[in-house]
Amino acid sequence: MKDSRKRLLSSLSTRLSLFILAVTTTLMIVIVALNYRSSRYLVEKESIEHAQSVLDNTILRIDNVLNSVETAVQHISLMVTDNIDNPDYMYEVTRLLLEKNSYISGSAIAFVPSFYEEKGLFYSPFSYRENDNIINKQLGNQDYDYHYMDWYQIPKLLDKPYWSEPYFDQGGADIIMTTYSYPLYNDGKLFAIITADISLEWFTEQVNSIKTYPNSYNLMIGRGGTYLVNKDTKAILNKTMFEDAMASDDDVISKTAHDMVDGKHGMAEYYQGERSYLFYAPVHATGWSVAVNCMHSDIFAKVEDMSDRVMMVALPGLLLLLILCYSLIKYTMRPLTEFAQSALEIAKGNFNARLPRNKSNYEMRTLHNSFSHMQRSLHNYINELQITTANKERIESELRIARDIQMGMVPKIFPPFPERDDIDLYAKLIPAKEVGGDLYDFFIENNKLYIII
Repeated sequence: MKDSRKRLLSSLSTRLSLFILAVTTTLMIVIVALNYRSSRYLVEKESIEHAQSVLDNTILRIDNVLNSVETAVQHISLMVTDNIDNPDYMYEVTRLLLEKNSYISGSAIAFVPSFYEEKGLFYSPFSYRENDNIINKQLGNQDYDYHYMDWYQIPKLLDKPYWSEPYFDQGGADIIMTTYSYPLYNDGKLFAIITADISLEWFTEQVNSIKTYPNSYNLMIGRGGTYLVNKDTKAILNKTMFEDAMASDDDVISKTAHDMVDGKHGMAEYYQGERSYLFYAPVHATGWSVAVNCMHSDIFAKVEDMSDRVMMVALPGLLLLLILCYSLIKYTMRPLTEFAQSALEIAKGNFNARLPRNKSNYEMRTLHNSFSHMQRSLHNYINELQITTANKERIESELRIARDIQMGMVPKIFPPFPERDDIDLYAKLIPAKEVGGDLYDFFIENNKLYIII
């Protein structure tokens, strides 16, 4: 099993397949990374533009309503001036203002103290909505001295129209609202403040109509940073954005709160449990600021989902590519395996071993021709070698016989004359090669020693 796995890993098909897979994976990672980065940039840009556009449209809608309220109050103030001698008619003026403007929840004409002596110190005809009805009542009394309330005092002191910070109108409409106060003059002297109330609930509906992402939320702060709209309803009118900045010790939130109070328009990126973006813009009529908080995960949810889908497709795709590459390469390399087997047969001496043919592959045809030429060359070489070896053996055999004949012709017994002690003779023939051309001999005749060389 181990040897089989080792052969599989060391095979050319496996290595080529892994190499192709590695190159393909690298290219895919680079392409996906570039596409992911580009997509994130485009999504972020589009999200910022979308959030700011929705926010600006909401601000514009709120400003348009507030401007229309201001215009309506200014127009109807002429009816007050024209009918200044008819105090009871003022109820009709406030009622008419509500009937003509569905955004206005209440309206009052708060006269200066004892302007109408017959009406007493407090006289402020007031109309307000209750369900689908418009109710009239006298607003001022000892328990509700409007002369010291912000919506009356501030426009009087500033000598100009004024939008109040939201407040709970206890004793009046008994709702949280903001009041637009418009001072009225007669012969250059202030005689009344005409008001138009818009409930904070209406602002909340407008602000919360901003739906950018599933987990995004909206908020609105007043001129001092107090929350007017917040997902935490307990914080409304009871907490400021600066308190949250101090609690989180986040300089970005603190700076953003200052920018919003200063009426600036912009975007802040901060981290509070999760990376988030805060888009903010001022409500020009009131000096308040509206913000939309978008979670980083919501903005890039589609990009992340797309990346997950790409990976879900890419991983099986890479596995399929590996299988296909391995199968194709193995099929393509099969003639090489057959050539290797044929080479082993040729090495064993089978010079007539069959060589695999592959007519569709130029390289394999070339390899086949090379092997075929080698096979023929080896066959011819072995035949020639056999003939040469046989000739050499024959010549060596003849030379060996010749040597034996030559050596058989020379004396080999020494000493040659054992019966004589006056002769001591030795001789040896060493041919330079197998057979030499030299001979020697010796003999005694008539008591004489003859030597032949």
